Amino acid sequence: ERMLLRYSRGMESQADQAAIALLERTGQSSRGLLEFLDIIADQELMQAGRQDPYVRSHPITRERVETVRDHVARSRFADAASAPGFAERHARMRAKLIGFLEPDRVAINFRPADQSVAARYARAIAAYKRLDFAGSDAQFEALIREHPQDPYFLEARAQFLLEQGASVPVDGVV
Repeated sequence: ERMLLRYSRGMESQADQAAIALLERTGQSSRGLLEFLDIIADQELMQAGRQDPYVRSHPITRERVETVRDHVARSRFADAASAPGFAERHARMRAKLIGFLEPDRVAINFRPADQSVAARYARAIAAYKRLDFAGSDAQFEALIREHPQDPYFLEARAQFLLEQGASVPVDGVV
């Protein structure tokens, strides 16, 4: 067990170093990585049954957190702003994951008044997962009308139509 934990900690340390190097090479701040590790490190103090499963499969040590904290303190990119469009792509990624993995939480994470692209994307996916195929399709149709070349919307709608046995046209228009 000790060998396995040592191996796992070593692998996590290497992953951290690779992440830091990639962020530095691309001129991005490592501050988000530090915040993530701080959140996960706090989870280690909880009882095993209440921990996020990520904590049990990715051991977080104070050494890992301090390594990233030290890097942030001396990085010239510590306060670099995110690249244009990054926040929107991240919001879509989160929306897609929540829609697929936790469709019942979409209404909690995205209030009805939230008409952002990410919120509508999550609702369209969640509707499909709840077997509301007509609702899902109508929502995707509206998104595609606004963003006719968006690969996220075209791919998801095509996947859902294919799973329902419908034919999927090549040009993305149904």
